[in-house]
Amino acid sequence: MRRATVTIPDGLEKALDSYARDLEFPPSLAAVMQAALKEYLSRRGYPAPGEPVAGERPTVYEDAPTLRGNKTAAEMVIEDRR
Repeated sequence: MRRATVTIPDGLEKALDSYARDLEFPPSLAAVMQAALKEYLSRRGYPAPGEPVAGERPTVYEDAPTLRGNKTAAEMVIEDRR
């Protein structure tokens, strides 16, 4: 696996911080960067081996509970299954 050091501009860092604050269980920075790179390459016709081209199926976090609220993630999962 290749490692990379990334410099994040201030505006993008603020957006990333806002995104993480709005999630009950925010993903790691590595997970966000990997998902963003996968989507970027997929939209340009270069999906990772075994991955669908962007738009064929939702990404991992699209179906996950996102906003904090009065319910726990477990309650949201139970509600989603009904």
